[in-house]
Amino acid sequence: MTEHFRDDALRNDLRALPTPPPSDALVQRVLAGMPRRRSRSVPHWVTGLALSGFLLAVVIGVFEYRAWQTTEELAQLDELSIASMLVL
Repeated sequence: MTEHFRDDALRNDLRALPTPPPSDALVQRVLAGMPRRRSRSVPHWVTGLALSGFLLAVVIGVFEYRAWQTTEELAQLDELSIASMLVL
């Protein structure tokens, strides 16, 4: 079935045709819909401030996790001491 629609000569002839120039109306519509180029990039101090804030959040998270871990260990020791007191 694909051989019925295959025509290499027609395909080659179509590829050989020159590309038509775009109309002025099309060019104006494309240019009107293009996003505007940013005039300046983000200052370096803003990037540094954002990275510093991220690093601070990570450090605080690590300290918070360690504090939680210590609290959990103390709670387990407390439960163990209560259980051992009941045995005695």
